[in-house]
Amino acid sequence: MSSETSAWAKEQVCGDRTVKAVLREIANWARPDGLVEFLSVKRIAAVIEVSPRTVQRCIAQLEEPTLEHPGRLGLLRRVERFREDGGQSACGFVLLGYQPPMGVVPRDNLSPPPDTMSPPPPDKMSGDPVTPVSPLKRDKILPPSEPNGSEAPTAKNDDSGELDGAAPRPKAHPLPEDWTAPPLRELGDVSRGLVMQWPSGAYETVAEQFRMHWAAASGRTSRKTNWAAAWAKWLITEHDRVMRAARAGTSFSSSAPATPLGPPPEQAPVAAKAAEDDRSAIVHNLLERALGSRTYARWIKPAAITFDDGGAVLTFSSDFQKSYAETNLGPAIAVALARSATPGEPSGIKFIVETPASPANQEALRDQRAA
Repeated sequence: MSSETSAWAKEQVCGDRTVKAVLREIANWARPDGLVEFLSVKRIAAVIEVSPRTVQRCIAQLEEPTLEHPGRLGLLRRVERFREDGGQSACGFVLLGYQPPMGVVPRDNLSPPPDTMSPPPPDKMSGDPVTPVSPLKRDKILPPSEPNGSEAPTAKNDDSGELDGAAPRPKAHPLPEDWTAPPLRELGDVSRGLVMQWPSGAYETVAEQFRMHWAAASGRTSRKTNWAAAWAKWLITEHDRVMRAARAGTSFSSSAPATPLGPPPEQAPVAAKAAEDDRSAIVHNLLERALGSRTYARWIKPAAITFDDGGAVLTFSSDFQKSYAETNLGPAIAVALARSATPGEPSGIKFIVETPASPANQEALRDQRAA
């Protein structure tokens, strides 16, 4: 359990006392990095004294907003887990918007704390009880003197400026340019169990998204001391999106890169690109400069940018493409649309997935493109 996550949950505005109670109970079981590995709905319901159905409703309200449910709070992401027989197991959760403190080291939150109050059994050799050592003082005990009365050795600085006997603290650094996703056998139990449920090609596709995202990132958050832990957390947070895309019939094999650093795969454009105009071309150019040619070619170039009475409409070929662009590229898209707009024009942005056209409509689109 983490006092940091509990304090974070206490400050959130939920608009409903039951929803707030569910959030605080989930945060009470979170690790310092904001991840809850296992927590069942029945346990939450028993603690806050409501029905499991009420807990499910509150969790849904805490999850990320969607087109069908735009009023959700976006404070929580559920990570579904399934047993080998296909049944659903206890879910995991990720606290969205929570920023762990610097230097946090994940610890075991489920095991009970050791009993440091009761003294240990007496020493069998002398019969005298051994004085218990408080965990807060254990690191401050000085080593005993040498038998000849000389002083205990002290830490000294060497030529490199580091203390003798003390390991240097790792420094935060950007994602290495030659980073590649590790084999599944090198992942932790939680992330490996989730990835094993993914369809073929999804792991490679998500790895490419991870690499492109952090290669283009800037600021303090773009530098990390442990990129392996960041990759494991990325897999956990992407699990629900990958599974939704798989259930919708998205094929990841065609979008997975042949090598992590190879050229981006060529994506077939959507049929709605036939309706683009001059302003669409301006927005495309702005986004290519803002995102870089690789990210633009992978996510934006195949999509259509059109306009209606409500503002811009971005049409993608799959729900997976739409979700990634809306979540990761949304701010850049909003800036490009604002720069291309004239005073008085609608400023709304809508992300949609293109529905397959009938054979007659497809033939009409081909004729329109040929003309």
